[in-house]
Amino acid sequence: VVVAVAGVAYYYSVLNPGSATPSMTIVDYANRTVQINGTITSIASNYPIATEAILFLGGESKLVGADGSCIGNTYIKTLYPKLCNVTNLGYPWSTNIEQIVQLDPSVFVASGTDQATANQLTSLGVPTVCLSYETPTDFNYALTVLGRLMSLEQAASNAVQYYTNMTQNIAQHTNGLQNSSKPSVMFISYGSQKKYTMKTPGQGMLQNNLIAMSGGISVSADQPGGWNEISMEQVALWDPDIIIVTSYASNVTTTDLKNMIMTDDTWNITTAKLEGKVYAFAADWEAWDSPTPKWILGLCWMGKHIQPGLFESLDLVQTAQNFYQRFYNITYAQANVTGDM
Repeated sequence: VVVAVAGVAYYYSVLNPGSATPSMTIVDYANRTVQINGTITSIASNYPIATEAILFLGGESKLVGADGSCIGNTYIKTLYPKLCNVTNLGYPWSTNIEQIVQLDPSVFVASGTDQATANQLTSLGVPTVCLSYETPTDFNYALTVLGRLMSLEQAASNAVQYYTNMTQNIAQHTNGLQNSSKPSVMFISYGSQKKYTMKTPGQGMLQNNLIAMSGGISVSADQPGGWNEISMEQVALWDPDIIIVTSYASNVTTTDLKNMIMTDDTWNITTAKLEGKVYAFAADWEAWDSPTPKWILGLCWMGKHIQPGLFESLDLVQTAQNFYQRFYNITYAQANVTGDM
């Protein structure tokens, strides 16, 4: 059977129908063909984004190993109490192959770029699937594959339809825009409280995709992939119309970062600062710009702040309220959203 999702195909097959030993074949993001023999009773990942996607679809009961970030997040553990009982597998950059082999999950989920680990684990008897979440197409593909792996196809299908509808609604507002009507946007992440330790997203990063989809032009879109540290000299050269700040540090909020820029005359070299167009990106237990299930709220947020005239009728709080209730069974207030709304 071949299934196509958002322009990407994957396939699975059940061998020996009628027997007790099904076999599933998945073509993953890295174009690896992975065969999984037997019923999938457990799943594991040390990739935070994958862990969240697994939980998002309702796979909590099958999750036996997770990354240290999700396990260490008090809020996420409140939403998914069984996380307290799963094995801490650390992080992708320090993968413990032996620990994962000993845990022996039915399937392991790795980052789309971590083919070396995936190949090694698969060769050692732990079928490993690489998935990426940096574009809407990749995200929907990942949800569909995860849904199949966990026998949660309907939940995955419903979620994919939601994301498809939402992205199409945004696109209807921005598709006809000429570049002359698109502001230049600089997206900055801070990983610490160092005043000028700034990083911008490079090629292939979700943040740049969100900016483009919402009617802006990312000044860092052509930079090397991943996060790139920048200087104030580079900021001056870019002179963005809009600056958006986000924080991945637990000891500094996006609002702190915005206030830092707005009270520092050094930033007067930018049009964004002079015109008061510096925005603190929304966050709950994590920033909405991460390629987790809440990236769709990040897209709506981008539209509201990058093209406010086009999205005047978009009620951002109500959109978030509907999302949280539908997928997390909590209210907007319970999510403790911070940043500019």
